[in-house]
Amino acid sequence: MLAQSVSGFCELITVSILVASVSIFSTRLFLRFATFIITRPWRRHRTFTVSRWRMAAKDHSSPPYCVVCLEEAEEGEKMRRLTICRHCFHADCIVLRRI
Repeated sequence: MLAQSVSGFCELITVSILVASVSIFSTRLFLRFATFIITRPWRRHRTFTVSRWRMAAKDHSSPPYCVVCLEEAEEGEKMRRLTICRHCFHADCIVLRRI
């Protein structure tokens, strides 16, 4: 009888440790993922590049134009450019909001 109770107790402890380990692992994984989603450094810093447009002396291509208001960029004007598709916007036409 004592052997059965000791065996049952050891089994209970083993299951409890296993459940606690899985719970702690799941919680840490969730928190790391949540932190990653909240910060998303590539979204905050690489979505737009901000620059003042200047025409190079040897550049004979047409100046970029704002896809919102469809006006061409003037020299020295602040423009934003999407890094993936390379669309340009006037800084005043598009406002970035950080949540």
